[in-house]
Amino acid sequence: MKKVLIFIVMLCLIPTLTVRATEPMMPGTFDVIIDSCEGHEELYFDLLVKPEDYSEGFVLDLNQIRDDYKVNFPNYQDFDFLVQGEYISYLAYINPLYYYSPKQCTFHLETLIEDDADIYFVVFTDDGTVLYQEMFHMNDLGYSNSYRFYTSIVYDVKQNVTRLDTNREMTIGEIFLIIIFGIAFLLMILISIPLIIVLRRKSQH
Repeated sequence: MKKVLIFIVMLCLIPTLTVRATEPMMPGTFDVIIDSCEGHEELYFDLLVKPEDYSEGFVLDLNQIRDDYKVNFPNYQDFDFLVQGEYISYLAYINPLYYYSPKQCTFHLETLIEDDADIYFVVFTDDGTVLYQEMFHMNDLGYSNSYRFYTSIVYDVKQNVTRLDTNREMTIGEIFLIIIFGIAFLLMILISIPLIIVLRRKSQH
């Protein structure tokens, strides 16, 4: 009996733990979701960032376009958005920008951009035409509020607009509580069915 009581106490204490279902990622990490991306593979996106907001020790040379960028966009010299005042193209001057996510039309970014930085999100075509551009604050993206909320940039191809999409992530404690309530509910059903049968038989007699 004592072991059963100890087990019940442990079950009650586990939901109070602050362990997360998903661990926090590195700074500058967030997702870009292209809504209805099928059939629009010719679209590309970039981030414009101030060099000092990227990484300590980064030295900007406007004459040094990344080799991969030159290969992917041989007409890059015609692109007029790569440098806008203090802002430069992350994709052209710094690093490869995105990694494909298992989710369709979703790109996972790990940028090392400072949390307090402002960035421009740019959507463009392979000839350098800018279709959309908007400023976002890095603090509004990725994980926030004790790593329980995760915010992504969603670009709607058809409407040519963006929005921020925030999803609340459940803690392990919350998941555990749902499981416990589910088990309790199932036990109530299993106990109540025989009880109802017995009461009906008694009422018939």
